[in-house]
Amino acid sequence: MKKVLLLILTIYAFTACQKEISLDNPDPNFVDTTTSPVLDSCRISRAYYYGGSGGINDSADFFYTGAQLTKVISGNADVFYAYDGSRLLSMAYYEKPGNLLYHIDTFHYVNDSIITKIVSHDYDMYNHDDTVHSIINFVYSGDLLSQLITVDRYEGFSDTDTLTSDFRWENGNVKSIFFKSSYWADDSIYYNYDNNPNYFNSTSKYFFMADPFFQIHVGFDPHLPYFISRNNVINFTIYTNIDYPVSYETDSLHHPTLVNQGGFDYMGYVWECP
Repeated sequence: MKKVLLLILTIYAFTACQKEISLDNPDPNFVDTTTSPVLDSCRISRAYYYGGSGGINDSADFFYTGAQLTKVISGNADVFYAYDGSRLLSMAYYEKPGNLLYHIDTFHYVNDSIITKIVSHDYDMYNHDDTVHSIINFVYSGDLLSQLITVDRYEGFSDTDTLTSDFRWENGNVKSIFFKSSYWADDSIYYNYDNNPNYFNSTSKYFFMADPFFQIHVGFDPHLPYFISRNNVINFTIYTNIDYPVSYETDSLHHPTLVNQGGFDYMGYVWECP
């Protein structure tokens, strides 16, 4: 599922220098923006998507009007953003070739900033009966996301499929997610973190809005810990007890420039500052 966000970038200035920071080599000069937000005007100008294949599968250019991201143009699809003031209202995805709408997300908020619901329509381009209508409800415990409840309905059918994702927190990080579906057995995923403040959270609380094509896992829910946790995911473990290491490269001001999983590059970012 492709999701996105209202883009208020909270990052540092761009430099070309890159370095890799690990659990054993935390950066003592990195400001924790989860408690002390730092606003600046730096933003993603271009992204590269490898998909773990060893080569670039696609790339995208990011376009802005003022501080707001308005469109992302890639080789395979284009994404257009609509706003109400500072709030992102919707993201619409058009496939190439053909310029056909294949996915749209609309966002609902409380207090104009906290997402409470995402309504999605996933259109199949060849079989209308495969169109999926989804509602993702965000449930909070205090300031922390405790559950996602996703209800899917397929066009032409009255039955629905409900997926409940329970988020378990520890020391400001999502330690695990437990999944329960109407149609398949329970599942789970566990995360481990470094000691550095979250690279993506310092860019935007909802980085999945800032980069509509970010993907390591299948689905929307498993990606949230990369953005909403205090620190950076460096390993995830699925129910089969298989470990999947995750590493990052950053520039000298801690913008993420490369995301690597299991020894393969997945996403790369180029940053610019006005």
